Amino acid sequence: MQMQANLNKYQQTTVRTVTREKLLLMLFDGAIGFANASANRLAAGDTVGFREYLLKCQAIVTEFLTTLDMKVGGEVALNLQQLYLFMIDHMTQANLRKTGKNMNDVARILGTLRDGFDGAIRSLATPSGDRG
Repeated sequence: MQMQANLNKYQQTTVRTVTREKLLLMLFDGAIGFANASANRLAAGDTVGFREYLLKCQAIVTEFLTTLDMKVGGEVALNLQQLYLFMIDHMTQANLRKTGKNMNDVARILGTLRDGFDGAIRSLATPSGDRG
């Protein structure tokens, strides 16, 4: 019991002390993991677990959607908004139809976005003279 409490405290401290960029990547990793776990739970016949992980993934994607700054983000924010809405709809359909394929699609889209954000973060962190 004490070990779990210490682990929880460590995780909370980690989240509170990471950069915004690292936190974004952590959220993408979590959403991807939840999407995959959801599909896996359904394949194992665990519809309760399927729904639990689906809702966790959906909560993260919804958070991404609600934190978009449309004024600053312009066309990029609009494109992200459309992707996030598509994924939310895809997860809703997965839940209604009990299909893991939709969750695999969501995981794939999230993975592509995560890779794009990771590349952008890395290029911004690299001095302009060292990009080649």
